[in-house]
Amino acid sequence: MQQEFPQREAVVLVAQAEQFDAVASGVRFEMLTFLIAAGPCSIAVLAAQMDRRADGLYHHVRRLVAAGLIREVGFRKSGRQVETIYDSVADHFQFDVDFQTGRNVERILQLMKATLRRSERIVTDAIDAGVVSFEEGSRNAFIRGDTAWLTDRDLQKVIGHLQAIIDIFERGRRQREGDLFAITFNLSPLVRRRTANAEPEPAAGRNKPTHSRRKKKK
Repeated sequence: MQQEFPQREAVVLVAQAEQFDAVASGVRFEMLTFLIAAGPCSIAVLAAQMDRRADGLYHHVRRLVAAGLIREVGFRKSGRQVETIYDSVADHFQFDVDFQTGRNVERILQLMKATLRRSERIVTDAIDAGVVSFEEGSRNAFIRGDTAWLTDRDLQKVIGHLQAIIDIFERGRRQREGDLFAITFNLSPLVRRRTANAEPEPAAGRNKPTHSRRKKKK
């Protein structure tokens, strides 16, 4: 008989300092994302999924449990031992951040840095393993950065496409078929920090002003 585990919450708000500190660690953030995708599972299974040593994850599991982000959901016999089964408390986490007042802004920036470090490590490992392909017909990876002027309409189109990607990954987490992939993306207004002597850039669609030198009179 298959063991039944408690249902996850649809969304949990991350608002406490302890919760932010728990996921600001690159290892713990990675653990949480793997548990969302692969849980419920034991630490041994989680370690195999993450390609890490199981004995190095116990401390991080305790931190995530104490922060209320993952929980014990059952037990499973493995040989002569009984393993604890852990799962994420939610399918999604929202972060309590107010950019106007500055509430938790530093903490969300720490989380962003942990996310980018994780992305770099995943891509590096995939390249080192020789499983990355950029060839047409067999392409399975993208590494790209873009800057562009977007109208409100274009911005909403981009957001819609990103949401469609998120929906595909949501289905993949539920179906658990095929190969395991990771994706990291960020979209943000671009703010230039000009120096006092910097020349202002022309508005989009306008030609840059030309500068002519006056000839010296003989």
